Order: sequence, then structure tokens, then C-alpha cells
Amino acid sequence: MEAAAEPGHLAGIRHIILVLSGKGGVGKSTISTELALALRHAGKKVGILDVDLCGPSIPRMFRAQGRAVHQCDSGWVPVFVDQEQSISLMSVGFLLEKPDEAVVWRGPKKNALIKQFVSDVAWGQLDYLVVDTPPGTSDEHMATVEALRPYSPLGALVVTTPQAVSVGDVRRELTFCRKTGLRVIGVVENMSGFVCPHCAECTSVFSRGGGEELARHAGVPFLGERIGAAPSSLYSGWSDLRLPTVPEGEKNGSSWLLSSSSSSSRTGSVPLDPQLTRSLEEGQDFIQEFPKSPAFPALFSIAQKILNETPAQLS
Repeated sequence: MEAAAEPGHLAGIRHIILVLSGKGGVGKSTISTELALALRHAGKKVGILDVDLCGPSIPRMFRAQGRAVHQCDSGWVPVFVDQEQSISLMSVGFLLEKPDEAVVWRGPKKNALIKQFVSDVAWGQLDYLVVDTPPGTSDEHMATVEALRPYSPLGALVVTTPQAVSVGDVRRELTFCRKTGLRVIGVVENMSGFVCPHCAECTSVFSRGGGEELARHAGVPFLGERIGAAPSSLYSGWSDLRLPTVPEGEKNGSSWLLSSSSSSSRTGSVPLDPQLTRSLEEGQDFIQEFPKSPAFPALFSIAQKILNETPAQLS
């Protein structure tokens, strides 16, 4: 019989989501960041736990490099992104003396820090904790899953890119989820084509459809479907969404938000987008700044499906 979780710093967190992939460079930190921002715009309080100890990207993506982690009576205080404290962060990147310092640790030391992150960070009350993980199925993943298991994580988002070399590695990540009893919320296909900003034609730079095929064979949800016929339905549940004001003369409502996406794009298949890349490099809020981007509907759809997983428990 599985032991019940002792009351601790995760007791105030409603839902825990792991972002996984067997392949490096597929955009796990990008998906983690944009998911957190989208959930924040839906009125939720979100934390991001960055357990990629050798390649922490989260501080840079939120423009929080150089911020310090402080101690309080109850443990470590996470770094808050905004004055409202709607997004909080914890990463080994905040603990390094120099930003280019390498973390050259063996497995036991990595595992100990991950367990300390889980037990000692004073997150407070959160609707969601998003856990950004390194690639693979190594010690860090086992330590993370075991440390979080008593708190019954909602499940995992598994990120891939369309090409076969990535899909093959991500298939092993799905096997890891099955062996550890971690439920797969769905597969996200990142870098799924490039939408021309001039003609809106989508070019499949890295092949196409690999994530959808992977999900079908594994029997897990693919967070994507065709949009275009009735795009407004995508945002029907976002009554409290704090979106930018629609510019005068533009289309109204969600049809304006989707006006730059092609009718053949799949929500959950996130296209290559220079605006998304730039916003991550500069620590901008992509969801707020670029609602007409081709990547916007895909990222919002992923967040909507996360919300749909837990409709009765949201604040």
C-alpha cells in the first residue's frame, strides 16, 4: 500500500504536472514556460520547478537570472516573477555563483538536491506546479517521480519534435512513464512546421506528424486537432482570461486571436515561430505580447486541455 504524503510544502499545491522527453533540445523548457504563462492568464497561480540541473533554462526564459533564493523559517523562498506572485520559480540556476558555472555532480548528489527542492521550497498555495525535467530517463527522473509520488501528480506532458530520430527517443520516455506508473496527459509536437508570415503557408521543416503517430501507437492523447472551422470554440472556457485589448479596427474576440494561424494548423502541434524564440530570449510574456502568432492557439489549446483535466477543482 502506497504511503500517504506527509503534510509539507507541497500540501498547498493542487496539481503537479511533469514535462518530459527522451530527447534533448525538443523544447521542454519552452512548453513549461508557455504553459505556466497561459495558466497564469487564466487566473491560476503557478510554480515551475526546474530539475534540469545541468542545463537550467527557466531563469533565463523569465529574465530572472542573478536573482537570489532566500531562506525563511519554513524553508527556501522561490523567486517570484511578478508583484502579484502569480508565477514562482525554483532552479539550480539561482544557486550558482556564476551563470556559466558547470554542475559536475554524480547521481547521488543530484538526487539529494531534487529531494531538497521537493521538501524544502515554500511554494505556498498554487493551482499548478510545472516540473521541467532534463532529457532522458536517468537518475534525476527517478528521483523526481519518487519524491513527487506521495503527492499524486496529475501526470506528464511528453514533448517531441516531428522527425523520426526524436520520436524514437520519446517512445522510450512513454515506456518510462508506464514502468513508473506515471499517467501521460498527452503528447505535444513542438517545432511542427514554419508558418510563413507573408502567405501563411506552413512548411514542414522537420518532417510532420511524428508526434501524432507516436501518440496513436502508444494509445495516449495527442494534444492536437485541426482548427479553422470554428476557432472560437477553443476559447469558450476562458471567461476569466486576461488578454490584451483587441486593437481598434481588428476583428473581435477569439477569431482575431486566431487570425494569423493557417486553417490547417493543429492545436497542440506548436510551429516554429521567431516571435516565440525572441520572447524566450528576452524574458517577455509571449502569451500577452503576441496573441496573433501562429504558435498562440497551439499553446493555449495545451493549457485549455490541462484545465479540462481538473475542471471541478480549479479556484
